[in-house]
Amino acid sequence: MQTSTSNTTIDSSFDRSLSQFGFVTAILCILTGFAAALFPLDAPAGVDATDAERLVWLAENMGSFVAGWVNQIIAMLSLSGFFLAIALLAR
Repeated sequence: MQTSTSNTTIDSSFDRSLSQFGFVTAILCILTGFAAALFPLDAPAGVDATDAERLVWLAENMGSFVAGWVNQIIAMLSLSGFFLAIALLAR
């Protein structure tokens, strides 16, 4: 009898922690989604820009370009964590 009570307590504690993890990753994903609008991921002219134009743009906007891609990586990791939490809670 003691073992089943102990397992139930552990399961409910794990589910609560997993729910909190899922909530935090969902909020992080939303915040990085808003931040994605602020940072460029490519040169403004896109595919139509020449290589020289892209290099000039990249030299002038290196910081925001790198920040945009770091933000994108964080967004994808948080979205993966959110899906992981959903999958484990649905078990």
